[in-house]
Amino acid sequence: KVFGFDGTADGLTAVEDGKLEGTIAQQPDELGARAVEQAAAILDGETPEEEVPVEVVTVTNENVAEFK
Repeated sequence: KVFGFDGTADGLTAVEDGKLEGTIAQQPDELGARAVEQAAAILDGETPEEEVPVEVVTVTNENVAEFK
């Protein structure tokens, strides 16, 4: 079984076609939103968080349509 990472268009197609078992999709919108929040905190004179976890999503044949 082969599993990918990043949830690229080619990876999603491979999952859909059964060539990959799955892929991990990062959340670019969420990553960007968290980055803006941290930048705003800095501009407001606050100390930004050292780490800002952003959940990733496991994409399989069962939910790949949500990402295409």
